[in-house]
Amino acid sequence: MEELHEKRKIVLKIGGKNIPMNRFVMDFFKATILAMVKKLKKSELKEGDIVEIRMLVDSDDL
Repeated sequence: MEELHEKRKIVLKIGGKNIPMNRFVMDFFKATILAMVKKLKKSELKEGDIVEIRMLVDSDDL
């Protein structure tokens, strides 16, 4: 996975292509994903962790 850093903590790729996001969109994704992960009973987040979500799009999703 592409290296994450202070200015770019969120990376979105579709079909291997990077999708550019502004700060507002990155903050939205980060807050939403963290809120969902924190609600999972067996999740234990700590500083420096990388959260990965991969999704296969099916024809029913389109």
